[in-house]
Amino acid sequence: MTLVSELGVPACTVEKPIATEVRDWRQLCALQEQTRTKFAVCHQFRWYPALVRCQEAVRSGRLGSVILLDLSCGMNVSGQGTHILNYAMSLNGDARVKSVYGTATGPGELEARHSGPETTAAYLVFENGVRGLWTTGYVSPKAGDPATDYQHVRVAAYCTQGRVNWEEFGRWEIVLPSRDRGGPV
Repeated sequence: MTLVSELGVPACTVEKPIATEVRDWRQLCALQEQTRTKFAVCHQFRWYPALVRCQEAVRSGRLGSVILLDLSCGMNVSGQGTHILNYAMSLNGDARVKSVYGTATGPGELEARHSGPETTAAYLVFENGVRGLWTTGYVSPKAGDPATDYQHVRVAAYCTQGRVNWEEFGRWEIVLPSRDRGGPV
């Protein structure tokens, strides 16, 4: 990002954790103060047509109010955790997380491409009162091809009158009290 700024690029989209340590975060804050480059964090599947349909169904009010978000992925928190949080937030009006009660285990992936603990599990509370259940790594329930960890990215919003479920590499569904609608992604 520093190189992009030094080259005078006016805008840049980045993905994944862009800071894995406090010192990285501090460097990004300093860069933000001095650069003219506008940076944005993007998770491209947020605008995938099936997920957009799920977002619209929740926003429409036809499903009632969101009560619970269920978000999980097969890779570790650095590999896909940012994605599931972003997608879940898109189903919850982009309300911020207020508190997290969780655990992280397993040092096996600290030197991996996406360094981080092997598994995480957490209970999230969002600013709007919605609760969330979070799991990453091999402890997550499987979706998509069970032989691959990267093909499991799943978010669901359970509402007072229905639910939506979206899997990045699989199926999606919108469940209303009167009918079901879904299909392959």
